[in-house]
Amino acid sequence: MRTAILFLLLLPLLASAETIVTAEVDRDTVTVGDPILLTVTVRAPASDSAAVPLFPGGMIGPFEILESLPVEEEVKDGVRRSAARFRITAFETGSMEIPSISPAEEGTPSEAIPVTIRSVGLDPSGEPRPVKEPVPYPRGLLAYIVPAAAALLLLAIALLLIRRRRRKGEPAREERALSRPAHEIALEALRELAEHSGNGERPEREAYFRLSWIVREYLWNRYALPAPERTSREILREIKRRALSPEAKGMLRELFTRCDLVKFRGDRPERSDLIELIGRAKEFVEMTRERVRIEEERP
Repeated sequence: MRTAILFLLLLPLLASAETIVTAEVDRDTVTVGDPILLTVTVRAPASDSAAVPLFPGGMIGPFEILESLPVEEEVKDGVRRSAARFRITAFETGSMEIPSISPAEEGTPSEAIPVTIRSVGLDPSGEPRPVKEPVPYPRGLLAYIVPAAAALLLLAIALLLIRRRRRKGEPAREERALSRPAHEIALEALRELAEHSGNGERPEREAYFRLSWIVREYLWNRYALPAPERTSREILREIKRRALSPEAKGMLRELFTRCDLVKFRGDRPERSDLIELIGRAKEFVEMTRERVRIEEERP
């Protein structure tokens, strides 16, 4: 209600050249770890781009971003409205605050939003839950639990053995890459992507999905890092422990951040931006390629 009244009061300003940011949540009291839906709305004149602020660190104040939903945009009555939704959460209890969010350019920021994070051990009234009495179980129940647990353990062992036996018949990923260096595979894929990314001013999102996948495949072939199965944040956390230069780590962070903005936030940059990002990916591959030449085994 407060957000609606504020919007009505600021409606005359929307016709001017000022950009206004508003923020609202679906609830202001949650249990620790529960998600909160945060909606950030940017209103600007139709002639301007109502760009939603970025959160490259994955954090909004003390809250962690779990998911970024696609941006919704509409133009009505001379006002361009862009709305972005984020699922956020906090892992500490107490009274917290979603900070004021400023527009990407000049304008009026949103108001801070107070949020209460409760402990799991509290009831709806905020009081600690009473300790429950131990629940007795029938004496004969143990006779069923032990055989069932033993059967599940044997089943897990059997599945593990079957999986290992199947893998023995497949060459390891590192062995398959020996006949062709990882950087050659990646550079060839990047050249093909640049040639077939289309001639339009704004390439499709699939090109950025493909670019991200090529880099993930290279990390798998080069460092045996299962990057195709992990999120960008997990890859960047793992790559910190690898022997890469700070420049290479920063370049990889830039690649994943810019790709994720298109993949998950719905940004539509121009084709020149895609070509530039492909060039950055080539620089990363050349910078981290294996310098030791691997000779083929002779019979």
